[in-house]
Amino acid sequence: MGEITKPNKYKPMITKIITHDGIFHADDVMSIALMLEFIRPTLKVERTRNISADEFTNPDIWIVDVGGQYDQVNNNYDHHQDNSLPAACMLVLIELVNLGKIDTVMHEELFDAVYEISDIDCNGPADKNGFQVNTLIKSFNSIEDGFELAVDVCRKYIQSCKANAAKSEESKKIWDAGEKMSNIRVCDAFPIHWKRYKEENFLVYPQAGKWNVISADSEKFPLLDYNNAAVFIHVNRFIAVFDSKQEALECAFDSGLAILGKQKIEKINKIKSKF
Repeated sequence: MGEITKPNKYKPMITKIITHDGIFHADDVMSIALMLEFIRPTLKVERTRNISADEFTNPDIWIVDVGGQYDQVNNNYDHHQDNSLPAACMLVLIELVNLGKIDTVMHEELFDAVYEISDIDCNGPADKNGFQVNTLIKSFNSIEDGFELAVDVCRKYIQSCKANAAKSEESKKIWDAGEKMSNIRVCDAFPIHWKRYKEENFLVYPQAGKWNVISADSEKFPLLDYNNAAVFIHVNRFIAVFDSKQEALECAFDSGLAILGKQKIEKINKIKSKF
């Protein structure tokens, strides 16, 4: 999806966004929010299905999730006519990247949410049971000014992504300055993007006078507190809080050793199964 490119034939002025009227969904709402956040917050948004030929061929008018056309040159971003296309929000995200409005770090921040919205919009919830972003946004159809409120919710999410992206460099500095101990990383503060580095399985760091331990994946690497020293440990074993650094480290080391023991047992059983 990220490989879609467009001939750079013009510098877009973008005077207006057109999307469909009636029931709104997460894909059209997120598309609008992306454009308001990364192009201009004062962009006019028109909700209609009556689109003129001149509007379809005017690249300064972005037509999103309506119209039955996907034409990057003229900025028509509908997907309903082609099952191979992702939803409108993904098409808009890709184009904003192509235009240089969204950099690599920001794209990484946004991608998972936009992809899930797109996937559910195109393919249905499938095995994604329960509450999703799509459910939340669709619920705003029931209240007055629901569309504007839904767009604002998505904009607030994008703004939080911007704040996280701004901390990317700081996060890496904290991580790199940390001490590596086997499959544990000990840092002086919380590196917000640490899971992206895909290195150690456990993170130990101070917070509010305590010491936290976090597992990169609690299903594979659940936290263990053999000494019952935790001030708090989540029932799903992904985070634990201790009074001292030593207690936090013992938890991380014990959890890491348990993984090695489990892997060793599995290896032995695999060998035994051959006999």
